[in-house]
Amino acid sequence: MCEKLDLKVHRNEQIPGKTIELSGAEYTLQRLLGENERKYIYPVKNNKTGLILFVVKIYKHKSGSPDRLEEISSFPSKLFHLVPSGSLFYTEFHAVQGVWIDLQSNGYENNPEYCEDLMNTAGKLQKQEHFEESLNSYNKILKDNPNHSLAMLNMAICLVELGEVNSAIELIEASIELEPNFVESYRLLSSVTMLSESPEAAIAPLKRTLDRFNCDPKTWEALLTIAVDYDLVKVAQNALYEVNKIGSKPKSFDHFEDEIRQSKLRKKAYDRLFKLALESQEAELWHEAMDLYSRAMRKSKNNVIATLNCYICKYHLGKGSEIVEEFSNGIMRFKGLCMPSAIVLGMLLNYSFGNMETVKELSSILAAAYKHPADLPSVPLAVNIMSGLSYANETKSAQPIIEILSFLEKVTSEDESKSITQLKQLYLKRETNSQSDL
Repeated sequence: MCEKLDLKVHRNEQIPGKTIELSGAEYTLQRLLGENERKYIYPVKNNKTGLILFVVKIYKHKSGSPDRLEEISSFPSKLFHLVPSGSLFYTEFHAVQGVWIDLQSNGYENNPEYCEDLMNTAGKLQKQEHFEESLNSYNKILKDNPNHSLAMLNMAICLVELGEVNSAIELIEASIELEPNFVESYRLLSSVTMLSESPEAAIAPLKRTLDRFNCDPKTWEALLTIAVDYDLVKVAQNALYEVNKIGSKPKSFDHFEDEIRQSKLRKKAYDRLFKLALESQEAELWHEAMDLYSRAMRKSKNNVIATLNCYICKYHLGKGSEIVEEFSNGIMRFKGLCMPSAIVLGMLLNYSFGNMETVKELSSILAAAYKHPADLPSVPLAVNIMSGLSYANETKSAQPIIEILSFLEKVTSEDESKSITQLKQLYLKRETNSQSDL
């Protein structure tokens, strides 16, 4: 077992081979790379991935000395003023095992775990947009080093180009688990998540890395850009407040103040139209509601609920054929927001057009998620931002779902039909309970 670094005990020549822990990852310090009047510089090797991607700078003066305290207090402002202009190399500072250190990306070191020849081959294929061949090369790397976090990130980029977004997200998450201090991986995860137009979900990985190190101007800029583009006004206001606190009002962020004001106006206009549309929808004035939602959607890009309600209106107007493919392709937009209603609508639409594999897939999601009749979603009337779902003809609204499940029981294998039968029984019990309450 490697010995943890302790500067109170270990002299400089004893530091190589000692370990430090940062954000849950353990690193071994390598040979001394250099030194100057103020600090020693050591490459560090991730003990899981085997990759050497960072250098650690250990300051010669003590952590509590006036020189070091002054340096720490001025560091955030330097980062926010100089990194965006390219005048300062991005650096993180962390308290590790009783000492402050600086952490910097350092490209990579060609040690055996890096697999340089294979990485170069895969990278060349990727630049030439031969994504499938590139994936094959990266897979060869993972056979040699299953924890190669950089290969995983590059594979994720290839998968995005091939349309396999969910698989890409899984790989990026796996890479972050292995190497949690590689800040670019969080930004990549955010960018890939935004492909499903889920701004809140895309902001989440940016917040994760800011929890790890808060003084990162590029990540704050990425977060603010998403927040103002999608009219998440409170998120943007809170973020700019934190930036101004950390970076002493950096000029590179000044434009966000005006953008937040514009975002606030867009959100106000969207909310007004959405309220009118919802009133029409709950009165089953489908055409009027659709027109108002369409106007609301032009006001704000953060229009996922308005979009879902438009789908619901079209379904009730018998226009499912116009939206079934678009809806099925975009269903992941509704994950975590109003997914139960979206799943039911997706089942109804795909059943109408004979897309049985999609219907089976969606029904399996419902079967795995719900175990009590009272919780089951039914045919939606509308999705309300504040109060959730409204349903049409409450006592009968599950009948179309029961008809679909009855059909699936007949055409699926015995193993598959078990979960479908269980789900159907829950819906039947839900209907019986609804009738008895009348």
